[in-house]
Amino acid sequence: MTAVLLLSVFYAVLAFADLNFLSSRGRIGPGFFPQIIAVALVAFVLHATVVEFRRRHTDDAISMDWPVTLFVVAMVALLIIASHFLGALPGMVLFMLLALFVLNRGRHVTNLLVGLLLPIGLFTLFRHTLNAALPPGMLGLPF
Repeated sequence: MTAVLLLSVFYAVLAFADLNFLSSRGRIGPGFFPQIIAVALVAFVLHATVVEFRRRHTDDAISMDWPVTLFVVAMVALLIIASHFLGALPGMVLFMLLALFVLNRGRHVTNLLVGLLLPIGLFTLFRHTLNAALPPGMLGLPF
């Protein structure tokens, strides 16, 4: 959990250092969503880390959850690669389905619904409502 917290803080530093919250015209800038996500991510992961350390009854130096942390990091790398080659929507769907079927075992219907509907909703929000540029993939498909 500490590794995920450190990655979250690193993401927050990048979001606040490199991206502006507002544009020069006073409109929403490129840092608007990354900064909101960074603050929420750090807050939620910090809370989960504090809860985890309070529950810990042993003095183990290394958490037994490190394979899950490595899996999540590998899945994020796969999301970036899949978004580049397949496009934003197929990359998000692939990421969500794989992550849910590994981390939320046994709930196949829920995993399938969340793994399909959440990426489609986010894609629609960013692509059509907010008019944000998303990776088209190697084939240049609109999704």
